[in-house]
Amino acid sequence: GLGVTVPLIACDHTAEGDAALGCANGWKVGDDSYGRLLRQQPDTPKIITEFWNGLYTVWGAPRRNTHVDVEGRLMDSVCAGFTAINHYMFHGGTNFGSWGGRTVFGSGSFITTSYESDAPLDEYAGLTKKYMDCKRVGTFLRECGPFLMASERAEPSCVPTDRYSVRLRVHGGAQMAFVEGLDEERGIYHAAFGDGRVVRVTANPRQIVPAVRGYDPFGWFRMDCGAFFTTFRDPVGGDIVIIWGENGERTQASFLFDSEVSYRDVPCVSHVVTDGGRGIAFDLCHFAEMQVLWLESGGRALRVIVLDVAGIDGTWFDRSGGSEVMVTGCLGVGCREGGRLAYRGGGSGVPIRAFGATGGLGEGWDWDAGFGCRVYGPSVRGVGLSGWEASPEPLGKAARAGGGRTAATQGRPADFTVLGKLGGYLYYEAELLGGLAEAAADGDGNLRLILGGVQDPLIAYHEGVRVGEVRGMFLSHLDIRPRKGANRLGFLAQGMGRFCMTTFLGERKGMTGDVYAGGVAMDMRGGWEGADGESVDLDKGQPETKATRVRKIFDNIGHDKAFLCGRLGLGLTVNGHKVDLGYYEDWWRFTCADISAYTVGGENVVEMDYNRKHVDRLDLYTYDSSKGLGSWEAAEVADPAEARDFAPYAGEAPRTPHWYRCRFRRPVSVGGAPLNLRLRMTGMGKGFITLNGRGVGRFWQVGPQEDYKLPDGWLLDENELLIFDEEGRDPGRVRVFGEPDLGAYVEVSLP
Repeated sequence: GLGVTVPLIACDHTAEGDAALGCANGWKVGDDSYGRLLRQQPDTPKIITEFWNGLYTVWGAPRRNTHVDVEGRLMDSVCAGFTAINHYMFHGGTNFGSWGGRTVFGSGSFITTSYESDAPLDEYAGLTKKYMDCKRVGTFLRECGPFLMASERAEPSCVPTDRYSVRLRVHGGAQMAFVEGLDEERGIYHAAFGDGRVVRVTANPRQIVPAVRGYDPFGWFRMDCGAFFTTFRDPVGGDIVIIWGENGERTQASFLFDSEVSYRDVPCVSHVVTDGGRGIAFDLCHFAEMQVLWLESGGRALRVIVLDVAGIDGTWFDRSGGSEVMVTGCLGVGCREGGRLAYRGGGSGVPIRAFGATGGLGEGWDWDAGFGCRVYGPSVRGVGLSGWEASPEPLGKAARAGGGRTAATQGRPADFTVLGKLGGYLYYEAELLGGLAEAAADGDGNLRLILGGVQDPLIAYHEGVRVGEVRGMFLSHLDIRPRKGANRLGFLAQGMGRFCMTTFLGERKGMTGDVYAGGVAMDMRGGWEGADGESVDLDKGQPETKATRVRKIFDNIGHDKAFLCGRLGLGLTVNGHKVDLGYYEDWWRFTCADISAYTVGGENVVEMDYNRKHVDRLDLYTYDSSKGLGSWEAAEVADPAEARDFAPYAGEAPRTPHWYRCRFRRPVSVGGAPLNLRLRMTGMGKGFITLNGRGVGRFWQVGPQEDYKLPDGWLLDENELLIFDEEGRDPGRVRVFGEPDLGAYVEVSLP
């Protein structure tokens, strides 16, 4: 009926029948996920549509899914039987301009300008530690993938005698056991196969290592091996098996041929000839130096290359020249003109060698004598920027007179959409009348303001003086000490991106609700009760409680409006009335619920399900809706396209919203390598960056993002860097430098 003629994919384990192909998403996708999909659709390929090797990074939060466990998670999925794994993300990107988004993982979870997503390739296509983990698994699968596709799961016939688990796959007389170490430290295990053969395996805690019995990689011999391996077919020097392990570890590997085998005893490796001269068994040690073992049988040559982990990380299979070449001894790789690859040398005397090259270079050769590709130097040099100029950003009446878009509203401020803005900045102003301020202030003359709609971080001003920051979203509060008479309040808002993956899509941005005088803001995380009367604090550890539902009593001093903001439990009720949370899900860490219709003056009871998750924020806000400020003015500020007067920067941070400008010449790279320039914003606060009139993106020095990408394609012979800092910090330590991982020698100079 809909005219859909392509296969549909459901990536949440829910597909049944043949309406769609059921797939899986996740970070831990192993036997359980595979078994569930197998029961639902026995005869379909099993695919991981999103392997979460990382997640987007948000301002002020740590990165997640680091490289430490990526290899183990990937191998777990391979062992389970998944035949296709799609990384999300594999190559990081950049949220240029105002395109960084927002999540429900916290009150202020705004996504950074970098969408590197802790991915294997960062936003510069630079190689990360995580890339090396993925590369090692991929290197193993380049050889063993066809076997795994054709193999079947089998039950091991021997019970493990050591602390390890084993999953076995068999095909064509060959067996592959995946051994997972269960000790708390590196262990040596003895994987037993059905014929009694034992293969020794060394594995780190939770590491999964393959052990093969009777494996036939090329069709003319079989091998047993207790380590990761791959192969390479060298048209010059013959077939190659590459075996790797941790430096200093030992691997048992044996080879059985149809006819007698000979071994060139160089290097000296412990070995035993078996099976009447047709077999040879090695006790290998993985050194930093490559070892090449030469074997011959029946007129054919086999080389066994033994590497440590650093050695396989420095090994690349290069198809950029047409035929495949295996290159070893390289820390990194970059793209040259015409799509060819160039390599960064490993240093420390490690030679760069290539296998599979024509011209009689079969044993391997120094790269400089080979294809003529330049080996880039190992370091990058950058210099700081100087010659800064500064210009203050006017707020309030001066901003409204500056020619930007403005809006005057009643009841609530104008949001970004009203002024036709995707991002950037708005400055809001309203007058707090003296009578309202005096009536709502406490006995000490302090006044609490409830901000009834906040969708972006704010800087608050009282009579033109900065008095605080507002970081709590949806509703928040601000304490001031009003003066007698009218008080002028101002709020500077930066549009920080809109929600993804929620029912809040398309939310209004900036300030979206009035400000109310004299309300109450209460932290609700402590003082809950379980079903048996036990105390439950949602922000503290609860090792003993088994409560699955909790209740709390709060007082309302007669306010007609009440909201709960934070990590709510499902099944929320107030005074016995169920609160509609819409499409809220338990894995969200933040939402806002209007409970005004269910509250009464005096004592109120709130109840909700408790899933034992730590709660970062759960606040109650109550206020009198008749005490709003009412009249608002909003003005567009900090427009990078606006003409402004600059003066030489004096070197002392003004600590008020300011623009900074600097010019620099286009750097020159060595060997034509990409510049991959980074802008490091050391010492700055929060704001926006432009390069030659194009939006680089938001910056915020709460981290974790430290550097900002300056694309090569945006650079001119002479470049203008323009920075707006809402905090007016000192730009003296801001600098531009090249991407060190690719080894290009880059220098930034001033005109």
